[in-house]
Formats: sequence, C-alpha cells, structure tokens
Amino acid sequence: MPWVFRNQYAGYHQPYSKIYNNGANTFTLDVLTVKGSGHFVPNDKQGPSLQMITNFIRGSNHYNSTNNFQVKPSPQPGLAATDATASTTVSTTTSAANFISVNHVFVLSILIFSFMVKY
Repeated sequence: MPWVFRNQYAGYHQPYSKIYNNGANTFTLDVLTVKGSGHFVPNDKQGPSLQMITNFIRGSNHYNSTNNFQVKPSPQPGLAATDATASTTVSTTTSAANFISVNHVFVLSILIFSFMVKY
C-alpha cells in the first residue's frame, strides 16, 4: 500500500506479521520503499525519510502521519549580518546538516544491528 508525504506518493509500505508463543506474542516487520531515492535515503529524500523515521521511532505504524513534526518548510531565523558571524553561520549550517545525515544513518544502523542480534 502506498504511503504519502505532502499529498504525493512517497513510496510503498508492506507490513509482515508473525504470531508466536501460542499467540502470546506478535512480531511485525514493516518494509518501506522511498520513491526516487538510492542507498542514501536521508540525502536523496530528506522530508519523506524524516517522516518515516519519526513515525517508526514514535511507534506509529501509520507512516502517512505528520502529527509529530512540521512538514512545511520554514526559514531559519536570521542572524545579525556582520563580518564576524558570516563565516560562523556557514560552518554551523554545514555542521548541522552533516550531523542530521549522520544521525539518520546511525539510527538505521542501530535498527539493522538490533534486528540481526535478535534473529
């Protein structure tokens, strides 16, 4: 079934469930695709990947949900335009962007590692 980001198809979602321990427990695996991205989803499709990871971390199996974050782009508040802060602004922005993308990769590797350890 397709999942949506900003009223456009973002990819497809296929849940798989397995009941074990005589019906006492259920294991669910959600497989999601992100249209138009490659191996580096957070770099290729920032908005859909943020929505997907946020809903996964919050335990929502409804990947169309945008209740947990703001999806409309909004400009960052401006800094004072002085020569001293101009270089700091550029390096801070670059550093923050690198941190976000490394953070997404880190979260995904933890999820994959925990799945491998369990099974």
